[in-house]
Amino acid sequence: MKLVVPPTEIALYQLRVLKTVAVADGKLDDLEYQMLMSMQTYIFKTNVLIDGLKLITPQELSSKIISREFCKQLIHYCILISIIGARVTRNKTRVVIEFAEALKINDCAVQTLKHLANNRLALVRFNVFRHGFIGPKVMDTLRNEGIGGMIPTLKYLMSKGDRKTAARYQKLEFYPEGSLGKELYQHLRKHGFNLPGEEGGTPEIFLVHDCVHILAEYHTSMSEEAVISAFQAGFLDKDPFWGLLFTLLQFHLGIKVLTASFTSRNEVEPESLFKALERGTHVKVNLSKNWNPWLVFERQVEDLRREYNIPPRT
Repeated sequence: MKLVVPPTEIALYQLRVLKTVAVADGKLDDLEYQMLMSMQTYIFKTNVLIDGLKLITPQELSSKIISREFCKQLIHYCILISIIGARVTRNKTRVVIEFAEALKINDCAVQTLKHLANNRLALVRFNVFRHGFIGPKVMDTLRNEGIGGMIPTLKYLMSKGDRKTAARYQKLEFYPEGSLGKELYQHLRKHGFNLPGEEGGTPEIFLVHDCVHILAEYHTSMSEEAVISAFQAGFLDKDPFWGLLFTLLQFHLGIKVLTASFTSRNEVEPESLFKALERGTHVKVNLSKNWNPWLVFERQVEDLRREYNIPPRT
């Protein structure tokens, strides 16, 4: 997905709003400052002094002519910066909602922030699941393969294996060196993950994530999991907000969005987050949608990186 860069005048208003949200508790902390600087670099393409940005009221903002697209984008960024401090506060939530009301934005993202502020975590998980990485993948599987396509995942959730599926993936061990299939096999074995179909193995529906680890050269530490989630948000063909929100909840606030996954706190570094997001926007293929790795398992990883336009990691 190509990031929509607002005109400089609009970007400056957005930065003022984001700063206003960030200081709602009294001051700008280090992570909030880093996030503003990172958004300048990778999203807004501006270079202004954060200290020199004036705060702005919802009333003043509503008097400006800003397109619906940028209004929605702004509120989504406000939600993200309101929780980058690794906690949800009443003041920041209130300010975000005031700006959302002034711009007449009351979408699922705003509702999710309200659920988060009121500790209604089941509703938060539901919204992030259906809008983020996994929900659309589930729908694609059901659409293309029917309920039968979900059987291996259901068996995983019931801690049962599937011999036929396991045998299929075990054959990847004998694929050519440097191929995606061989690299995936080695990646899963190296990190102690069972193959799809093996008891307790990775569900096939999550396998794209492991392929992205290989293609984009991200490791499996908690901080790297946070970065790869941002990278994935970048190549989606929709608003990356839900991917970024998942990242902050799962790896920064320690809120488990997916039951079959690990959580951590304070793993998100804004510079790395937005750098990975921007890198992901260069990828020509939405690997989370209708991408079948079996069609390319025999191909060399380096060739796929070039074909998909995955920039080298810097």
